[in-house]
Amino acid sequence: MESSVARSSFLRHPQLLPLLGLSVQPSSDCSCILLPFASCGSLEDHLLAQDPVARPSSLLSLPPLPLSSTARLRILAQVSEALRFLHSAGCVHGSLSSSSVLLSSSSSSSISSKLVEPIPSPLSILEQQRLRGVVDPVLALTGTLEEENDAFDLGLLLLRCLTGLALVDSSSTEPLLLDRCGDLLAGREKATLLADPQGGWREEEAEEMAKMAAALTSSRR
Repeated sequence: MESSVARSSFLRHPQLLPLLGLSVQPSSDCSCILLPFASCGSLEDHLLAQDPVARPSSLLSLPPLPLSSTARLRILAQVSEALRFLHSAGCVHGSLSSSSVLLSSSSSSSISSKLVEPIPSPLSILEQQRLRGVVDPVLALTGTLEEENDAFDLGLLLLRCLTGLALVDSSSTEPLLLDRCGDLLAGREKATLLADPQGGWREEEAEEMAKMAAALTSSRR
């Protein structure tokens, strides 16, 4: 963690949360990073806002609300800008998800700038199956971080914003998002059939999102 934190401390971009500090317990393996408080929570909070059962407990003063398609597209554009900056600096994020996208308002987002270390390699077949649909399969197989890992994660994020579906089925821990969107990504299902009604997606918006998600994940599925 120390090496990734050291790299993060030098990164500055409007869509990257600045690293405030690192707390390490010498007597244990526990450590934590300190980041600014995101007053509107994470993108995950807002994607779960329509589901009172799945809604996480929160320190937010106001409960998270569903986001419009316009707000989701704006957030995704900001996330893409942050990734382009990281890649231009020779860095890979490695753990992009709706939980790592933090909101200061419904239209302003930042991603955690803490870069992760490569996962242990090689993973067992059982571990690769457990991570299927959640982690880039090439990363799970090799443990090597590359820009394509972030592209795959961004594709999953596009699908999450479009459909509102979770990555995995909470009742069975089985992959949900990629399995449910298989026909959509293959062009055999209309995007409007899976589009989250809370987003108010227009047909052309939904179809374009599906095409981009397919392009970002196609070589890794």
